[in-house]
Amino acid sequence: MNRFPPYTAADSLAAVADRARGATPEDPLRVLMSACLIGHETGWEGGAYTAALLVRLAALPNVQAIPCCPEDLFLGTPRLLTTCHGGDGFDVVDGFATVRDSDGNDVTEPLLRGARAMVALAETRGAEIAILQDVSDSCGSNVIYRGAQADRIYQPGPGVAAALLRR
Repeated sequence: MNRFPPYTAADSLAAVADRARGATPEDPLRVLMSACLIGHETGWEGGAYTAALLVRLAALPNVQAIPCCPEDLFLGTPRLLTTCHGGDGFDVVDGFATVRDSDGNDVTEPLLRGARAMVALAETRGAEIAILQDVSDSCGSNVIYRGAQADRIYQPGPGVAAALLRR
């Protein structure tokens, strides 16, 4: 099942705009959001990557924000930076790649548990769309690091949680 299909930016904006126009406080648009984007201090170093526009969106009476940080759920905050090795989130889910922290420890299983928890939360709360932090080994929807973050090499593809949400 493709829970959150990949759209072009224009498609996503049109779909969200159509649904948002019909959303009310009684039937709000349910938006799964990376918690760090709306001010939760769940970034790997303990900070937030707050996006003012998303904070405003989450505060609208016809929007129900569903914040989640799959990494924080099972690795805590702060934590060592984690990145995918050997592929993207789909490859991790399929067992062909791993997630390692900056000390080289394999943290694939905790990341998979966090991703599954995010999917369960989205399903339980009836999330209609997801707005996720890109360049994240969990939430990245379009781009993630290839290997160590310090190398600053990017690859197309989703993080682990984004991959599971798409499936």
